Amino acid sequence: MKRQTANIIALTLTLVMTVCAATQSPLAEAKAGAVKKVSVTNVNGKKITLSKGESFTLKTKVTATGKVNKKLKYKSSNINVVSVSKKGVLKGKKAGTAKVTVSAKVNAKKKTVIRVVVTDTVKVDKISLNKTKITLDAGSDNDIDSEFELTAVISPSNATNKTIEWTSSDTDVVEVDEDGCLVAIEPGTATVQAKAVDGSGVYAACIVTVIDSDSYYDDDDYDDEDDYDDED
Repeated sequence: MKRQTANIIALTLTLVMTVCAATQSPLAEAKAGAVKKVSVTNVNGKKITLSKGESFTLKTKVTATGKVNKKLKYKSSNINVVSVSKKGVLKGKKAGTAKVTVSAKVNAKKKTVIRVVVTDTVKVDKISLNKTKITLDAGSDNDIDSEFELTAVISPSNATNKTIEWTSSDTDVVEVDEDGCLVAIEPGTATVQAKAVDGSGVYAACIVTVIDSDSYYDDDDYDDEDDYDDED
């Protein structure tokens, strides 16, 4: 009876040791899953510059093995300089420098840190034109203008740099000068663009259609006086 009891105990201990060894094996660890790396994919050199009031959404990548919670936690070292939402949206608050840490919720040691510099520069966020479509006449018919001046309204009104760069997609059709003045050249369609030069990438466009009124009249439709028969 004692020997049987001893055998049962020995068998039980063997099973326990086997289970423990299995749960501690690399295979079992892989099945449990683990975060290997956290990275931000849309910030070069782990540094970004924002203007006051500007927002930027971080794009992240979590490298992991097995099944694991890939949720992230965002934290700013100075929320008075830059804030960061639960979805990784940065917003410049005031001039200064702060660090934003992006870490895995299941393992805070797996993280990446980016440096955020906030400047007092206010970038353009919208450009509005007085015309978005217009027809000009390259001919001599004065019923339709051959020239027109586009005007641009910048938002916000306190933007630091309000300089606009004007360009035409086809200068053979319409030309535009540095003040937004259009001049019809020849029939066709072109797009005139007004773009902010402050690095914001904001622009507005006007589609310009140029006609030639002179081409509407065919000289053959009009007879010379010599072509008329003298009935007298």
